Amino acid sequence: GGINVTSVVQLVPEKTTFKLSAVYGAGIGSYISDFGGIHSDDRKDMHVKQSKGQDDTTYRVGVLGGYVALEHQWLPQYHSTFTYGILNVSRDEEHVKTEHIYKRGQSFSANLTYHPTKQVHCGVEYLWGSKKGFKDEADPKHAHRLQVAAGFSL
Repeated sequence: GGINVTSVVQLVPEKTTFKLSAVYGAGIGSYISDFGGIHSDDRKDMHVKQSKGQDDTTYRVGVLGGYVALEHQWLPQYHSTFTYGILNVSRDEEHVKTEHIYKRGQSFSANLTYHPTKQVHCGVEYLWGSKKGFKDEADPKHAHRLQVAAGFSL
C-alpha cells in the first residue's frame, strides 16, 4: 500500500498555478509513470523482488517520489508549464540481479503552448531526465529531448 498527496495553489488568479504531488509506498511500482519505459520483466521487479535460492518469497519494494510544477499564462493565447520530478526506489542491494534496475531518477520539462483558436494549439517542449541503476558505478545516465506538437479538437 501507499499514500499519495497532491496540492494545487492558485498563486495569481487565472495566471499562475503551483502544483505539488508526493507518493510513498511499497509494492506500488505499477502506478509510477517513470517505470513506463522499462522492460516488462524489470518493471515487475520494481514492485516485487524475489529472494535468493529456491525460496519464492516476494518482498515489496519502497518508492518515494514526487513533482512540483508551475503553470503560467503569459498572454491569453500563450501558456507554459515547468515541471521537476524525482523518484527513489528502496531495496536491499543483495536482491538486485542486474545493474540497470532503477534506483533513482529525476526529470525536468518546460514548454510553451500557443492557442490561436479554441480548437487549435501548437507548442514546443524541452525535456531532461537522468536515471541511476542500483549497481551503476558511473554517473547517472542523462537524456535530452526537444519536441514539437500540434493538435486540434472538433
